[in-house]
Amino acid sequence: MSTASITLCEFAAVHADKTFSVIRGGINHWTVTALPTRLNIVVLVQILPGFSVGAHGVVFRILSPAEKLMIEINLNLMVTDRDEVLAASIPVPIEVTATGRYRFVIVDKQGDSIGSTALDIRWNTPKN
Repeated sequence: MSTASITLCEFAAVHADKTFSVIRGGINHWTVTALPTRLNIVVLVQILPGFSVGAHGVVFRILSPAEKLMIEINLNLMVTDRDEVLAASIPVPIEVTATGRYRFVIVDKQGDSIGSTALDIRWNTPKN
């Protein structure tokens, strides 16, 4: 069961009242004309209600199309109300060296996936 959601976007800001602003959200593919290339993506992570009150550690990971770990970020979340939604905005520069599906995953402290999404990198041959 997913208890977290991940939105890939160009920009995201989380506000003090726990709302957020997103620009160009919902990115699920990117077309490239040359490799390697660097993508600057913002990952909006939302932890859905249901976590017990207290501190929780989760890990955010990006996996390459070959399932190799590219990026790992530890997030420490403090839940003060079991019914609240927690959100974090994480700017992530990704060094893309191959086309294919890049996976973005959040795992809990037991290593179980609690949310994921994917970004498909596609090749676009320039027309002459």
